Amino acid sequence: MRLWLALLPLLCPLLLMAKPFELTTAVQRDSAPKYLVQDEQLPARGLCVDILHAIEQLDPELHMVISAKPLPLTRLERSVQTGELSLLCGVGDTLSRRQQFHFIEPPLFSVRYQMAVRRDDPVSVAHWQEVRALGKEGIILVNRGSGPVERLRSLGGLEVDDGGQTTASNLGKLLSGRGRFFYYRSPGLHDELERLKLTERVRILPAVFEHHFFYLLATRGIPPIVLTRLRLAVQQLASDGTLDSLSARYN
Repeated sequence: MRLWLALLPLLCPLLLMAKPFELTTAVQRDSAPKYLVQDEQLPARGLCVDILHAIEQLDPELHMVISAKPLPLTRLERSVQTGELSLLCGVGDTLSRRQQFHFIEPPLFSVRYQMAVRRDDPVSVAHWQEVRALGKEGIILVNRGSGPVERLRSLGGLEVDDGGQTTASNLGKLLSGRGRFFYYRSPGLHDELERLKLTERVRILPAVFEHHFFYLLATRGIPPIVLTRLRLAVQQLASDGTLDSLSARYN
């Protein structure tokens, strides 16, 4: 808070806004713990909700509006890209996203990526080379439009299937034998297995294949003043430990 207060006298001429600026986003479908939805008629909960509210609490002139109607990630990204929505919370860093959005830095939180397999499948892998060695018997299911799609394909030699749009559809493919692995982030993977009541049928391999930071992204058309205030707010939440504290609640 001291940093924020110290900067205000210098930044006031730049940051003055006539009235609160409305920043819109929507719940991302199947994205626990970023968004936890039990009833679309009720406000969403989750890590991203807590972070957005913390930004608003720090700077009340940034008014957050979160639609409770869940959207798939591809639709959510497209809506922010076109300016229909303002913000996209909690996604990884990819070249295509850098070209389409403003990245608000520092990152909001970090995630690790693991493999889920059928509980009756004895397979055990800890390195990409072991997955490559499986060939067509090592198909990796990844949610369409998610960050890992680009990364895994760039590694080469992996059988990547991103035909499933949601976690539920990909876990269904996994259980029906149309893929050997489901690649997803933690925190989040165990929450999804519990939500779908699949903990008795699917297990998570212990190996961590990647660590990545997740960011808040803004539409390219956002006013520069608002972008600056967003960045200052996220910097303050990182420096005072708020982001780490919020992330720990869900990790």
